Parts: sequence; C-alpha cells; structure tokens
Amino acid sequence: MIAAGLVFRIVAVDALWEVVLGGSIVGAGTGVAYAALPSLINAHTPLPQLAAANGINALARSLGSSLASAVGGALLSAITLRIGGFELPSLTAYRVLFAVCAGAAVAAAVIGLVVSSGTPARVTRKPAPDTASHP
Repeated sequence: MIAAGLVFRIVAVDALWEVVLGGSIVGAGTGVAYAALPSLINAHTPLPQLAAANGINALARSLGSSLASAVGGALLSAITLRIGGFELPSLTAYRVLFAVCAGAAVAAAVIGLVVSSGTPARVTRKPAPDTASHP
C-alpha cells in the first residue's frame, strides 16, 4: 500500500489533489504497517523475549525515521534547480526519493511475508477443564 502510494506520487504530479491522494495512501499504509507489526512480533517471538523484541521494534522505528530523514534530505539537496537565485529540490529529486522509499516499502513487505509464513512462537491453547467442580 505504501509503495503504491509512492508510485502514484512519482507519476501523478499535475494537481494538488494528486499530491494529497498520494500522501493519503502512503499515510494509510504507514498506519496499517505500524499497527500490524506488533502483532507480527507478538506471534513470532518466544514469550521470554517478547519485551526485548518490542523494545527493538521501537528502537528500529526511531532509527529508521532518523535515517530516512537524513537520506531524504541528502537526496533533495543533491538534485536541485535554481529558481530566482535559490537552489530548490527538483521534481526529479522527489521522484528519486519516492522510488527509494517505494523500494524500501516493498522490501519490508517481502520480509514481513517471509516472517509471517513461519511457525508462530506460541500456540494458543484452550485452558484445561476445571476439575475442581467435577468429581
């Protein structure tokens, strides 16, 4: 979903509604991914390591956001055009940035599919019957 929104942003650049729609698709995809990831971690992490796995998830989100901002800023400042004496990011810079982000989104989706196809760490079992109330 994120990659689809980013590809839309690469090709649809003529009107404000296209920018808003593409950004909305990316935002919705990000929300879905951020909501689904803890469930994936919880299902495929042994109980004794669950807190550590969720902590690493939070750390990875922070590091990923910081790294993405740095890479995005570097790309946008490297591919510029001069308008009225000012250097501004070009449309090509944004397209390159969106392509890099779309590639990362596809890679993350593939990794998520591979992980989720494995055997869950815990199997939910029905509780044992209460034998105290039965003779």
